[in-house]
Parts: sequence; structure tokens; C-alpha cells
Amino acid sequence: MNVFVVEDCAAVRCLMIQRLVSLAEIRVVGEAAGEVDALSMIERLGPDVVLLDFCLAAGGSGFHVLKQLRRGGYQGRILMVSGEDAYAEPCVQAGADGFYDKASGLETLFDDLSDLVHSPQPRACEALAA
Repeated sequence: MNVFVVEDCAAVRCLMIQRLVSLAEIRVVGEAAGEVDALSMIERLGPDVVLLDFCLAAGGSGFHVLKQLRRGGYQGRILMVSGEDAYAEPCVQAGADGFYDKASGLETLFDDLSDLVHSPQPRACEALAA
């Protein structure tokens, strides 16, 4: 499974990528800190999954990236991450397949990605769809 990481904080992005590359059958195919790079690279690379931070570099918005990707026809999974749970509902309504709290939910995110490799629907996506 090809994963693209969009996170404005270089240290957090690096830690996420290190964790992702340790998972079997998951390849990190790209990374970005801001909206413009994220949108152009995702369009060019066509990853299966985008891990997308809600707040991005230079005042950018992962929510805007989410909406642009869905409007543009991106069919892959988009999994949002943020430290603010209040963003979960708007993100799901805009087309996110999952929402994870940065402070307490990243291990769940990695577990769900591992599950996604072996099944069509990870736990978090089922919970959000209910």
C-alpha cells in the first residue's frame, strides 16, 4: 500500500514516516508540509492512502486539501490527523475516511493501516461511518 504523508511539523512528519516504514507492505511514496506541494504531489503519485494533518505550513489547511482532493476525484483513502477532536465531524462530512487525534490516536492509526493492508475496511473507518 502506498502512503503519502502531509504534516507541517518536520519532526512529527519524520516520526510518522519512521513508524510507517516499519509496517509490512506499506511504502511511503511522498511527503509534504503545505497545501500546494501536497496537492501536486498526490495528483502525480496517486497514493492509496493520504495521511493529512488538519493544520499545515504557511497557514495552510488540510481541510482545504481534503476538499480539493475529493472535488478532483481522488478515490484513495484520506485519514486526517489533528490535536483538535472538534474537527472530526466536519472532516468526515467533507470526505475523510478517518480521523485520528495526534496526542492519543496515532498508534490506532498505524494499527488501522496494518488492518487496511489485509482487509477492505479498517476499524476506524467503520466507526466513523456508523
